[in-house]
Amino acid sequence: MWQLFNNNVVKLYNYALKNDHKVGLIHVDDYCDSGVIKNVYTKFKNSSLTSADVNYYYEACIDTKKLLKAIYLAKDRNEILIIEGVFIFKTKLREVLDFKIYLDVDEKQAFNRFIARKKLSGYETIFKDIWLAAHKIYCCEVNPKTFADLVVSNDFLQPKIQAYNKNRQWIAKSIAPLQNLQPLV
Repeated sequence: MWQLFNNNVVKLYNYALKNDHKVGLIHVDDYCDSGVIKNVYTKFKNSSLTSADVNYYYEACIDTKKLLKAIYLAKDRNEILIIEGVFIFKTKLREVLDFKIYLDVDEKQAFNRFIARKKLSGYETIFKDIWLAAHKIYCCEVNPKTFADLVVSNDFLQPKIQAYNKNRQWIAKSIAPLQNLQPLV
């Protein structure tokens, strides 16, 4: 399933390239802090995981400094920069994003992606106790849909646009006639 998701990002990337745009692609997973992840997973394996550890995972699993450096470098070299990954609407990251799409993924799909991405099996509790718990903190703290210019329900077979930011007039003109949409703002 991860491959199917990645295919959509690759299609967008290839479409922009085909139309003679200089395009960059950054995967947030490439900027995960392996030390943080190892520390938290070790505590999980030792049955000593606490809510403070989950908060630490949420706050520190992405090396934001390295990611921001990569974004600034890539922005200088590309007309279009696609950044995909978790927790990207946190304040420091969203400030550098010009157009934001939030993929609204249900828990089952998120679990399948997590397992495929991490190449793990039998780690349902890691997903539930660490990743999903951190994602719930993110949704409560950041409420990413409120910062999105476009919210897409990411059903693999039929993704649907759920809402759009009416302040982005070109979005409204382009997609509103296609579906019965609710503006975000």
